[in-house]
Amino acid sequence: MREQGYHVVDVELRQQVLAGRRVQVTKDMGGFADLLCWCTSEHQLPHSGCVAVQVTTRKQLAAHRRKYRRDAEVIQRIEDWLEAGDQFVLHGWERKQVGKAVRWILIEEDWER
Repeated sequence: MREQGYHVVDVELRQQVLAGRRVQVTKDMGGFADLLCWCTSEHQLPHSGCVAVQVTTRKQLAAHRRKYRRDAEVIQRIEDWLEAGDQFVLHGWERKQVGKAVRWILIEEDWER
């Protein structure tokens, strides 16, 4: 997203929890987003305004969608986010070996209501 001209901020909250031992817990913004991106209207970009992005692997995209749809509170937050005129996309990354080179391929999916 940065390479396309967006401002990008990591909005995940990482907390150390003591439950007999230290465990790191990560919480997404609103229960659904890792990154918050925005741009000015002067840029000719695929998404305008604010874009919430969930980042995962390509193989985990469907699992994230199922997880959100099972949680009424998260679904309501996503719907409210979209109603406000903002966008929500999922980014799934896949590592591809091309000869000796490693390439990361991005699959971007808009949230489907």
